[in-house]
Amino acid sequence: MRQFAVLIIFLFTILFGCKNPDKIPKDVLSEKKMEYLLIDIHILEGGLLVMPNAVSPKDGYAAIFKKHSITPMQYEKSMQFYQEKPHLLEKIYSNVRDTFEKRMNR
Repeated sequence: MRQFAVLIIFLFTILFGCKNPDKIPKDVLSEKKMEYLLIDIHILEGGLLVMPNAVSPKDGYAAIFKKHSITPMQYEKSMQFYQEKPHLLEKIYSNVRDTFEKRMNR
């Protein structure tokens, strides 16, 4: 009987204790949405370096958040999530880099 109880506890631990650590919470942007958002953010930031008076950073970020229908808090929370999972953030930035390379080679 004791072995059966240990087996049951072991099975419950396996079934309910093994969450997918890379599962994206509902309040975090998907990898693809984060990719598109970061592309726009880096375009803005590059533009601000070249033409700092063209638009205020505050207005630029507000326009990007509006375009993607997110809040600054959603961006911050999502960025924090992906920074805690470097392998996911690396994958996102690899796609961002590929997008910029394609645009430059047109």
